[in-house]
Amino acid sequence: MKNPVFLSFQFPNLNKVKVYFGTRIGGQSKNNYSSLNLSLEVGDDSQDVLSNRRSVKNTLQLKYWLELKQVHGDKIHLFTQQREDFFSGPELEGDGLFTTQSKTGLFIKTADCQPIFFTDKKQKFIGALHCGWRGNTLNFPQKGLKFFIQNFKLSPQDVLVVRGPSLGPCCAEFKNYKDYWPQEFWPYFSPEEKINLWQLTQEQIKSTGIPEENIFSLDICTRCNSHLFFSYRRNKNCGRLGNFIVLVD
Repeated sequence: MKNPVFLSFQFPNLNKVKVYFGTRIGGQSKNNYSSLNLSLEVGDDSQDVLSNRRSVKNTLQLKYWLELKQVHGDKIHLFTQQREDFFSGPELEGDGLFTTQSKTGLFIKTADCQPIFFTDKKQKFIGALHCGWRGNTLNFPQKGLKFFIQNFKLSPQDVLVVRGPSLGPCCAEFKNYKDYWPQEFWPYFSPEEKINLWQLTQEQIKSTGIPEENIFSLDICTRCNSHLFFSYRRNKNCGRLGNFIVLVD
């Protein structure tokens, strides 16, 4: 089995916080899940998935592995001194995780949705959000970051955020969007019924007061790049990418 391949990101001048955006390369899953599927919830062989997860845990040097049963909502879980680990599968439902624990990977699973990671300039806290289009309709990027700022008593100017690869404006088509998108979002759609979710999320993050220069992104479309990413829009029966933020010693 090849080593797992990630797109790494480093916040400027911060050396204790590491961010890794997953690709589908470097695992042993087969068929629709080939090859680095990290989700135990999509029908893949569990032994293949656990092998993939062990390889990732070793590569990223994780001591603790935190993830959730993602439900496209706005619930957040805070992990402080509890040494919980969900390597063998998630037990809690939600779409946001915060921690102060070192050597802990906050794991967000995606196959077109946006993984959003953040930290503070003193590198004491890290957070992770899973945001699909339903999360955008709930204004989850704003709610999640506001809660992060308030819970840890931070200034928005001291928070840094990065968004990972996800469904691009080229492919974010929502036929008859007025039937299920709230009216406040209709102006964001083009006549072709497409929406720029990257821009929408950027605006929702900026509405918290976080300066634009503190917001970063890897604007790569997951649907367009089949050699690198799983995409639910492209292949509904597919694996999930593993995206991580880690607070290291």
